[in-house]
Amino acid sequence: MYQAAQILIDGVSIQNSSYSYTWDTTQEIDGSHTILCRAKDNTVWGNDEVTVFVNNSEETDTIPQNETDTIPPNVTIVSPIAGSTVLGTITINMDATDANGISSYAIYIDGILRSGAKSYSWDTTLESDGFHTILCQAIDPSDNTGSDTISVKVNNSEINPPPTIFKLMTFNIRESGEDPDYPDWKTVVKEENADIIMFIETGYWDDNSNEKLNR
Repeated sequence: MYQAAQILIDGVSIQNSSYSYTWDTTQEIDGSHTILCRAKDNTVWGNDEVTVFVNNSEETDTIPQNETDTIPPNVTIVSPIAGSTVLGTITINMDATDANGISSYAIYIDGILRSGAKSYSWDTTLESDGFHTILCQAIDPSDNTGSDTISVKVNNSEINPPPTIFKLMTFNIRESGEDPDYPDWKTVVKEENADIIMFIETGYWDDNSNEKLNR
């Protein structure tokens, strides 16, 4: 039967009345530490010694279940680039990260909700030329909201509209495609490069000798 017991850590006695000890290693520096346990009967001490390595630097920063998550997601607008000039249809993309995940997304343009996803295809031709504000948000499971905001300039005035005016040409020819005043009338027609050409026959149409006209 032992008459006395003792526990020492790094040579310091931390327990003198029990055979066990609860050691909070977070109060120690990381590295090697020596544990010495001793016990004495009526006359003689016996002991045993071990060396352990303390490493509390690898503890994670996860939030305990009994604590509230107050950290918002980290949000970055990937495209378009802030301050850039855009036209036509572009894609708005965001990147969002959070230790506990993302529960929902939102994309606003000039304060109006346009999408509940991470990306949005924006037809800028439906907007007025000038600066517009893009706001991207991400919400985590604890309803913390992270966001990023940029402004871009819409300029669709540089898009060339389709032509609304076409060129119409009328040309008088004589029968059988001959015209003494314009012997080279085909070259004249080509040079004008009209969209629509109307040929007007002003002489007698000879069905039997119109080979030149047909060419």
